Amino acid sequence: MPTRDAYTAAMQNPGHRFRDPELANGTTVKKASGQPIVYSGQFASVYRMSGPGRDHAVRCFVSEAPNRQQRYRALSDHLSIVRPPGFVSFTYLDRELLIRGERHPVLKMDWVEGQTLDRYIAANLANPSALRDLAAEWLRLMKDLQSMPMAHNDLQHGNIIVRPTGDLRLVDYDGVFLAPFNGERSPELGHRNYQHPSRTARDYHENIDNFPALVIHLSLLAIARDPSLWDRFHDGDNLLFTRADLAHPGATPVWSELNRCPDPEVRGLTAELERCCRLPVAQAPKLEAVLTAKTTAGSTSQQTGGPNRLVLKTAAAQHRRSPGPTSAPRRPARPSGQSRVSLPNAAAGISAPGTGAASRNSPITQPRTRSGQLAHFARKAMTVTAGAIGVTRKAIRRATLAWRDIDLAARHNGDRFVTALYLLAMLALPAFGVFAIYYLTGNATVTLVTFLVGAGVAAMLYAFCVDRY
Repeated sequence: MPTRDAYTAAMQNPGHRFRDPELANGTTVKKASGQPIVYSGQFASVYRMSGPGRDHAVRCFVSEAPNRQQRYRALSDHLSIVRPPGFVSFTYLDRELLIRGERHPVLKMDWVEGQTLDRYIAANLANPSALRDLAAEWLRLMKDLQSMPMAHNDLQHGNIIVRPTGDLRLVDYDGVFLAPFNGERSPELGHRNYQHPSRTARDYHENIDNFPALVIHLSLLAIARDPSLWDRFHDGDNLLFTRADLAHPGATPVWSELNRCPDPEVRGLTAELERCCRLPVAQAPKLEAVLTAKTTAGSTSQQTGGPNRLVLKTAAAQHRRSPGPTSAPRRPARPSGQSRVSLPNAAAGISAPGTGAASRNSPITQPRTRSGQLAHFARKAMTVTAGAIGVTRKAIRRATLAWRDIDLAARHNGDRFVTALYLLAMLALPAFGVFAIYYLTGNATVTLVTFLVGAGVAAMLYAFCVDRY
C-alpha cells in the first residue's frame, strides 16, 4: 500500500489521479501553506474534497486488510436496505486512485460537518447542559443501533462526529460487524482505551459495542457533573479511562474519583462498568438495559424505602391476610334475617349481595346483563386482536431482518439458491408457529384470525422471495 506521504502528494492534483467524475472534478481542501489537510487514523488517511454539488471525504488505506472489498460491498448492500442511525452513505471504489502507475482502492463518503467527540467536549466544558444533552443523544443512537444485528466495532472519540445540530454521526467502517461475518475473526480490535480489557480477535459479534458504549456514556455524564475530571484524566487519546484503568477495575485514581461523585447516576454507572470489566466480553449488557435496570432499581427502592422495608411490608401483609386462630378479630353478631356470607368477604367487611351494604369497591360483582356480556366480549376481542397484530408486526420485522441477513450471506458466500430455500422455510415457520400457539388457547375466533393473518403474511413473503430470487 502507498505511504501517507504518497497519498498526500497524489491529492495535490486529483484531476489526473481519480477516475470517479465527482472526485476528478473536485478540489482538495488545503492549508494556508498549500498542503492538503489530512486526518490520520490507525489504518487510513482521510482528505476532504470540495465539489460543485457537495463535499466528500476520501479515505485512503495505508494497510492491507483481508476481504476489504467484499466486506464493504456487503456493508453497502446492508445500508441500501436498512440504514442504521448515525451511519453515513459511502461508495467503495476499487482500483481508483493512481499512484506510481498503480491504482488503489479508496472509500468515498459524504463529508460530515462537525467536531470529533473529544474536541466537542473540550469546547463545552463550561456548558454542562450541552454535555448532558449529548449523553442523551448518545443513548438514543446506541438504542437504535443496538436493536439491529450489527456493530460498529470501534466506538471511540475519533470516530464520533458531533454535528452543529447536536446529532451524532459515526465514521470509519473498516471493522463493522454484520451477520454474514459471524464466526470470522475481527479485522481490528478497536481503540484500546475504550474496548474491554480481555477482548481478542475472536470477540466479533453484534454485542461488541456494548462495553465502549457504556464507557462513553459514563464519561459524558461524569464530565458534565465535574468538568475538572477532563483536565486530570484526559490524555489526548481518551475521554477519562485508559487501557490500564479498564484492566484494573476499581484500583486506579479515576475509579476513586467517580465513586466519590455526588451524582448517584454516575456512581451507579461506575459500579456497573467496574462489574463489566470483570465479565466475559460477550456478557457486557446493552447500554439501554443498564440504564433501565438502574432506573427500575432506584424506583423500587424509593417506593419501598429499601429492600429490608420491602421484605417487612410483604411479611406484614401476608400476616394480615392469614391471621392465626388465636389472633382472629371478633366479628359483631350477624343481624337476624341477614344471609350468611363466606369467610373471606366477612373478614374484609363486605356484606353479601342483596343486603345493600356492599360498597362500589366490593369484589363481588352482579351478574352481567346481555349488553354487559357483549361489551365484555368486545373488549376481550379487541385485546386479543391487538395482541395478534403486535405479534404479527414483530414476526414481519424479524422476517425482514432475517431476509436481509441471509441475502447478505448469500452474496458473501455465493450460494443464492440454497439460502433462498432456507429463507422461505424460515419465513413461513413463524407465521404458522403463531397460529399453533393461539390454537392451543382453545379460542376459535382467535385461531381463525391468527390463521388468516399468518397465512397472509406467509403468502406475501413467499411472493416476495419468488420475485427476489
